[in-house]
Amino acid sequence: MERCDVSNLPQNWPPEVIFTSIPCPPDGEPVRLPIKGVRIRTIDTPGHPCFGQQGLFATKRWKRGEILGFYAGELRSPDVSNDSDYITEITLSDGSQIYVDAKNQGNELRFVNDGRGMGRCGYNVKLIQLDP
Repeated sequence: MERCDVSNLPQNWPPEVIFTSIPCPPDGEPVRLPIKGVRIRTIDTPGHPCFGQQGLFATKRWKRGEILGFYAGELRSPDVSNDSDYITEITLSDGSQIYVDAKNQGNELRFVNDGRGMGRCGYNVKLIQLDP
């Protein structure tokens, strides 16, 4: 799969990960629309559970309930090994499930870190499923 020109990537994007804005089938062509109002940077707060890892940070004030974007990655079926740290489960209208895995391709939302262990300021973003 062709990788996009580095000038089109968000700053600090890992070079080994394909950037795409929407979930893609394994052989699909990535769509590249960076999310405005966020930035990827290293978490440099000592004691943070993700210290030294990449995280997603706001570059503007977001309103409560405002949608940042869609979690993008490779679409996978439940029978495929799901050992990725970048995977989320989606339940379809018929009750079946698929997974979106941003380990090898995804967008900025792959850097939203888990808020567990962060005390009262833990979760400041919520992953929700929108019905089509």
